[in-house]
Amino acid sequence: MENYIISEVAADDLIMGIRKMQDEKKRFESIATQQIQAIKDRLEVKNQLLEDAVQFSKDQLRAFFLTVDKKQSKTQESYSLLSGKLIMKKPTIKIVHDDSKILKWASENAKEYVKETLTSKLDWSTFKKDLDIDNGMIVNKTTGEELSTIEGLSLEEVGEIFDIK
Repeated sequence: MENYIISEVAADDLIMGIRKMQDEKKRFESIATQQIQAIKDRLEVKNQLLEDAVQFSKDQLRAFFLTVDKKQSKTQESYSLLSGKLIMKKPTIKIVHDDSKILKWASENAKEYVKETLTSKLDWSTFKKDLDIDNGMIVNKTTGEELSTIEGLSLEEVGEIFDIK
């Protein structure tokens, strides 16, 4: 350090200079933060306009889709165009499950659905294969036992889904 301070006045001047530079830095950061927020706000407005336009276009495609002869399958209807495919997935009912609650039941009543590891875990994929929905009730396909009363197991309607691929 060749140029060191030799007086208290010079040292005090440097302290004031540092404070001014730190204040200036805070001021620049404040300006930048305000500009960033303003840009984010403008971006949000633009994105919302675009999302609204996309939704309007999807609504038009859905209305068009309802007027054409579609390819049918068990789970969906589809119509192919040059730029993509319009797909309407049919409404379904899915089984909603809470593994921790069902595990308690399975541990006592159906051990074949319990995977033993260091901790017990419900083997949902195996359990699900044996389930069926019959007249709004969940039923074991192999035993015919009605399982809708098991805590953590219920039905949920899934509405139709219109998609563009």
